[in-house]
Order: sequence, then structure tokens, then C-alpha cells
Amino acid sequence: MAHYCGLVEGFYWKKEHSVEGQYGEFDAGKRRKLLEFMGAKGLDVYVYDPKILRGAHYERAYSRFLIGDADNWKETFRVALDNGICFVWGLAPGRYEHWKQRRSGLRSTVDFVLNLGAAGLALLFDDVPRADTESEMRFQAELVDILHATYPGKIHGLCSGVYCGSREELECKLKTLDDNMNPEIDLVFTGREVWPESIELTDLPRYESGRKSILWDNWMASDTNDAAQLKFKPPAGRTSDLFANISEYWLNLNFPVERIIHMVSALGEIRRHGGGFREDEEIGLIRRMAKDWAGFLGVEEEPIMKFLMMKAGRDHGCLREKEVRQILSKWSSLEPLLNSVTE
Repeated sequence: MAHYCGLVEGFYWKKEHSVEGQYGEFDAGKRRKLLEFMGAKGLDVYVYDPKILRGAHYERAYSRFLIGDADNWKETFRVALDNGICFVWGLAPGRYEHWKQRRSGLRSTVDFVLNLGAAGLALLFDDVPRADTESEMRFQAELVDILHATYPGKIHGLCSGVYCGSREELECKLKTLDDNMNPEIDLVFTGREVWPESIELTDLPRYESGRKSILWDNWMASDTNDAAQLKFKPPAGRTSDLFANISEYWLNLNFPVERIIHMVSALGEIRRHGGGFREDEEIGLIRRMAKDWAGFLGVEEEPIMKFLMMKAGRDHGCLREKEVRQILSKWSSLEPLLNSVTE
């Protein structure tokens, strides 16, 4: 099984997709509640990387004053620690031209978040223009080695500008990094595609250095608040063999927190079983997902169970208006989901 298995808050949540005025990143209080839920489900890593907060020139990586309220983050890191979760701060330095003259600012930011209680760092160059070129990857390797030497044991992987493709493509395009970077640092990939329906053991790159891969799984990720984009069944192809051959598994999410608890529950069950589920185990899994989701929301379990069964194609009924009302009285942001199955 992957040494670490958990979540990445790694989507673009733009203002035009706000939910009840919230956008950009998860609400801090809901994130802490999510961390507590993760701990109860046996998940143990949380990677924080809201894309929209990086800034046009990746300013957030170079100024601790853009990190946000220190007391809030200190409490968040404490909750993560108390629940057995390694909270990894996503650091996005941009291109070499951004950090060659600003290393002291970068170090200041790293010192700040680690001193507040973050457990580690991930170096993330995904979606950075020209980050997939050989020259930029040499600089990425140089920066990672500097930080690895300065903060030993704190680097939880690197995501280059190359992060998806066939095994052969990844092995070829990432050779510069593999040849020039400390082999203790693992490389992030998403599979053959950015949003793959299936990932197989044969998709995993085999690096000459022996380093392993971190799977950033975008199977259910979305950058829109369209409830129709949500997923309600675990993905295919996430087998025990796959989990056994990666170092970390990060499931990318969508928003807000209260809409995705069922899939976090499913991931916890997948980890407990070491891999995916057979078709005949689906109803039992849905029952556990419903119980966990209802418990998180503080609502009755039966309508949540009925909702998930309908979304899985195992119930062709509908929810009664009374059942929906009692949920929406606490969580009005769930209205777009529940209205689609209300009588």
C-alpha cells in the first residue's frame, strides 16, 4: 500500500464559481472538520495547493504575508497532527526567472509554514509556462536538491510541467529530472491523461534512479461548482497492485467540502481494503459512504443512502420534499445536488 494516502486541495476555484460567497480555497473551519474525518477513516496525508492563490507571478511562494492568518494555520496544522495526518504545504515557485533572485523570500516562506506546524512541502511546477522544458527541469532539480539539503525529510515530491502521458513518454521526458535530482524525491503524475477514468499498474513510470511515483488522482476533480460534475462511485483501476507500487496517493477534489465527503469516505474504505471494490461489494460500500456523509452533515442517514443509491443506478425513486428540507436547513449549498432527485 502507498506509504501515504489522502487528499489534495488542488483545484482552480474562481470567483465566478463561488458557492454562497466562498471561492479560492476551502473554508478553514470546514477544512479542519475534514481533517478530523480523514483521520477517522485512516487517511494520513493532506496536500494544500489551491491553484487560484498562486498569483500571476507566484507571489505567494515568496511572501509569508500572503499565507494568511498565522493563528488559523497553526490550529489547522495542530488538528492535522492530532489526527495522524501529514499536512503538506504546496510550494509553487514558478519558473527559474521567478526564484533565481528571490531565494531568501522562498526560504522565509518555507521557514514560516514549517515553524507554524506544517509537516512537509511539495514542489509544484504544474501549469507553469515552459516548466516542461529541459532547461527548466534542470533548475527544478537544483532547487529541490537545495531545499532537500536544507530541510531534510520535508520534501514530499515534485510535480514538474510534465505529469501525464504514457509510461514511455514520462520516462523519456522526465529523464532530465531523474538524472539530476536526489533519488529520494518522488515524482508526481496523473496517469495517461489529466483526468483518467482508469489507471493501471503498467502506467507507472520506471525510473533508472529507482525513485517511485506519487499519484495525483484527478478522477473526481472539477474546477466548476456545477453539481452535475460530482462523482458518486469509486473509480476503476485503482487496484491493490497499483497502490503497492506508488509512494503516495493524493485524490484531488472539488468544492465545497460538504459536497465531497462521500468520496473521501470511499477512499478510506479503498485504503482499508488495499485497492478497488468488486461489483458485488458496491451496496455495502454505498452504505458506509452514506453513514459517513450523514454523520459529517449531522442529518438522517436514510435520505443520504437513498440519494447515493439513486446516483449509483440502484434506486429509481426520488427523495421526498420533507427529507430534502431537513438537509437543506443545515446545508443549503447541497440544494443543486438534491433538487435533481426530489419529487
